[in-house]
Amino acid sequence: MGYSEFKSKFVQYFLQYENTKSKIESLKSALDRAVEIELPSRDKNKTFQIRDITNSEKLRISYDSQFLMCNYSNKKDRVLVGTIAPAWDRGWKNFSKDDFVSDQINTFFLLCKSICI
Repeated sequence: MGYSEFKSKFVQYFLQYENTKSKIESLKSALDRAVEIELPSRDKNKTFQIRDITNSEKLRISYDSQFLMCNYSNKKDRVLVGTIAPAWDRGWKNFSKDDFVSDQINTFFLLCKSICI
């Protein structure tokens, strides 16, 4: 899916509600600004997160790559997974003069980051 199709699907959700239809142009503009300007400016900002996988006592695995680490921890008796992901979860609260638009952009990129991790 290309960016234009994604943007169209993103705003389609808000078109179904009468009270958000007037926000569509601001939302499109903010999304364009986020993708074209803000995200490239954050390219060097990364976040690192480690999580454990419960019920993985019998899974002996070890994998390391540039963005992912997966190792069994004898100390914790489970598999630990670490990822490096874009730092997309902060800095969106005042991205737009419109609080609604800022909230939607913030929520979207917070979800994107959580999917990466």
